[in-house]
Amino acid sequence: MNRLLSNSLIALFVVSSLAIQTKVHLYDHYEDEGGPKHNTQAPDFTLQTLDGKSVSLSQHKGEPVVIDFFATWCAPCKLELATLKAWHTKRVNHGRKTITVLVVGLDKNGDDLRYYVKNHPNPFTMLHDPGSTVAMQYNVKGVPTVCLIDKDGKVLYVQVGLTPGLSYLLDEFADGRLGMR
Repeated sequence: MNRLLSNSLIALFVVSSLAIQTKVHLYDHYEDEGGPKHNTQAPDFTLQTLDGKSVSLSQHKGEPVVIDFFATWCAPCKLELATLKAWHTKRVNHGRKTITVLVVGLDKNGDDLRYYVKNHPNPFTMLHDPGSTVAMQYNVKGVPTVCLIDKDGKVLYVQVGLTPGLSYLLDEFADGRLGMR
């Protein structure tokens, strides 16, 4: 029994170590392959909302923005979007400032996004990137990917995969404490 427990713990340690190394490598690779680097200008883009309105990142210059690359088939994306929604609701309910969240849906079919939003409403601007052109511009290597853009349009933070401590990170960002030195 002790041997089985010992082997299980070793296996868990090895798998966890590989996951951490992969995550670090993904982030390093993300920047190395042309993704937006910390403190550089975020690439501007224009996409359509699900009801056909054009929205561009440059429309939000002067305010902090979260870009959340999302897909309806991605379970971690759904979890991250639910976390964003809970964070937003809590901030609003406590009378605290929120920030603009642009959710960039990468599903090829806009009907899948519409169906998801209909069944899981959220307060965010949902944009459709059917050809993944913006995802390529941002060199998105996996979903979810979260980018925090400051009021000057510069990239403060990029996270591939679920963002640990997302609510805390967003509080710091919304309150102007992230990236201040």
